[in-house]
Amino acid sequence: MSTVIEIFLQELTETEPADVIVEPPPYDHKDKTQVKVRLTYQALRNMARLRNHEDSCLKTLAYAYYLGELLETKPKTPAQRTVLANRSYLQDKILELDKL
Repeated sequence: MSTVIEIFLQELTETEPADVIVEPPPYDHKDKTQVKVRLTYQALRNMARLRNHEDSCLKTLAYAYYLGELLETKPKTPAQRTVLANRSYLQDKILELDKL
């Protein structure tokens, strides 16, 4: 039985399929940061619940990436500072999702 790390490393070395479809972010780029974070977090939770679904692992990873990307951006407004201040809370919630 392969460990998760072995499977992950094996998938990184695969060259097929060459035509990879990237999951778009679950938000509109014109949305405010707080809305983007909420929509991305909801999409991440929904995909994490569908563990046995074919695409759920890839979509979960994509939404986790988008959420991290949002949290790493430089705050420009007080609302964005609040979102970033709550970053550790969201990280804890993401870790809880992994346990589902």
